[in-house]
Amino acid sequence: MDERLCSESFVLSWQSQSPDEVLEAVGEWLEEQGAFEAAAHFYAAAITLNSSNTLAYFRLGKLFLKQRDYAKAVDVLTKVSKLAFDHAPTWYHLAQAYWGMGDYLQAASAAEEALIIDPNHAGAFLIRLRVAQHFNDEATIKKLLLQVPQGLLSSNEVRRVAEERGVSLTQPQEL
Repeated sequence: MDERLCSESFVLSWQSQSPDEVLEAVGEWLEEQGAFEAAAHFYAAAITLNSSNTLAYFRLGKLFLKQRDYAKAVDVLTKVSKLAFDHAPTWYHLAQAYWGMGDYLQAASAAEEALIIDPNHAGAFLIRLRVAQHFNDEATIKKLLLQVPQGLLSSNEVRRVAEERGVSLTQPQEL
């Protein structure tokens, strides 16, 4: 494809966006290119222009998580969770950040929030299960094994945990 055409379509796609959305989009592009530090600056600039740009906050938090800067990820994703409290992926990524910090109780709490919003969120379910395992909370583990999201019924991790406890994984019965 003609490089000039790519550049023109790239620029044209931004013409109807606000300045903070453009900065956030550039940050996303930079992140895709592996320029993480530059991407973080663009996300932060987008947030400076519009402090309610939840997508810029979310992407910045995910970027910090990807870089294993868990404290910064928690800080940013906590802000997102207050702006977009009904966004399960935010709560899931917040749970991942807490897990990375070793704050397992907060990880469980954030995973629970994600599961309230989306009971079939596989990632949040796995974090919740891992926290229960970490604390040897057999009652919670068995309760969770009775609520396994459809997409995780064939998960090796979930099957192993169930087999260790003699729990049979079955698909939920339709009413």
